[in-house]
Amino acid sequence: MRKRKVYFSLPVLLVILIIQNSCSPSWTTTIQWGSLMSSTFEETIEVEIVRGLIIIPVRIHGKYYRFLFDTGAPSSISENLQEEFGFKSISKGVIIDSENSRKKVKYIQMDTIRLNNIPFINQTAFVGDFESNPVIKCLGIHGIIGSNLIRFCNWKIDYKKQTVTISNKPLTNENTEYASISFNTDNQFNILVNMKAGASEIKNLKIDYGSNGSLSLPDNVFSTLKENHIFRDTYSQIGVSQSGLVGKIKKITNEIAYADSLYLNDWEIKNILVKSGGSGLIGTMLLSQRVIIIDWNKQELFFEDSISIQNNSKIYGYFLGVLNDGTIYIQSVIENSNAYKNSIRANMQVLKIDTLDFTQNHDFCNYVNYKSEKETTIIVVNDLNGERKEIHLIKEKLIPGN
Repeated sequence: MRKRKVYFSLPVLLVILIIQNSCSPSWTTTIQWGSLMSSTFEETIEVEIVRGLIIIPVRIHGKYYRFLFDTGAPSSISENLQEEFGFKSISKGVIIDSENSRKKVKYIQMDTIRLNNIPFINQTAFVGDFESNPVIKCLGIHGIIGSNLIRFCNWKIDYKKQTVTISNKPLTNENTEYASISFNTDNQFNILVNMKAGASEIKNLKIDYGSNGSLSLPDNVFSTLKENHIFRDTYSQIGVSQSGLVGKIKKITNEIAYADSLYLNDWEIKNILVKSGGSGLIGTMLLSQRVIIIDWNKQELFFEDSISIQNNSKIYGYFLGVLNDGTIYIQSVIENSNAYKNSIRANMQVLKIDTLDFTQNHDFCNYVNYKSEKETTIIVVNDLNGERKEIHLIKEKLIPGN
């Protein structure tokens, strides 16, 4: 599987391609720009975790803003932020998102952006529309700390403590035992690793903190693993998705499966949830299970012991969307999931989820930001015949059978 250049992702498995205007500097040129103006340092930053995604505070010209930490994307700022600061425009292009929808953009050069007291100088970023996709809009972010900035220092990501540590020194501790794996990179500074699945090796998987999924694979790779009996059973995801930055809704043809055991070198990952139809990436459902150090000097990832987070292989099996009038509905359901077995189907209107009442004062953003550690939920829907139903669901692994 060859390396994919110039692609990147945003939350909910967003993938974007920048197409250059012929008279502009190339993206592969401008993404090389920027520097880090600091002596020896080590800074720990408190972050917010929203649906597995890391929101990190940044300072621009004395003001603080919410940025998504995303190793699978170049840096970006919102249209509102560009309007506020008027950063220098360096080129224009077109983005093609994961649903093949197009939108014209420009990319700019931020003069200074600070993480705590550390200044990153003349960083290239594209100006993104963070309003079109409802999930991205509800995150309330102003930009993305992307791969072209991340490469300038070493990072330690700790989900349990909800901290990110940055340093231009090694962050490993001689008293701590680590599993580790070397990584490659491409023209966009994506972090690419190989994963073993039985006798097969999946090459150039992207480490993507901007995706809150598990393991996403291209259809041909998924089919090969299926033929090699890496998966016990596979299930369809039925309905539509809205995963592109442009926000268009597209029909889903994905398959879902569990793999008994996959390996990132010395790290054995058991009961891993795998999804077809992706670009080949590892998301935060897996990455959050370990304290991970990204060592750019050695081009190596170090994994500390498990931090005993919730078993992320369990699912309810439904996915929500929102219509233009604010109506919340079931976008898709995974075959044989608890939701599916309880007759939840795509296009049903959702009235309530636990304490969230969408007929009263709650909206889709309340759902996106809803935090619950429970293994059960109560969902109230209008079924496809318009009948109101209250359904109790348990979060569980997919089980073969009807």
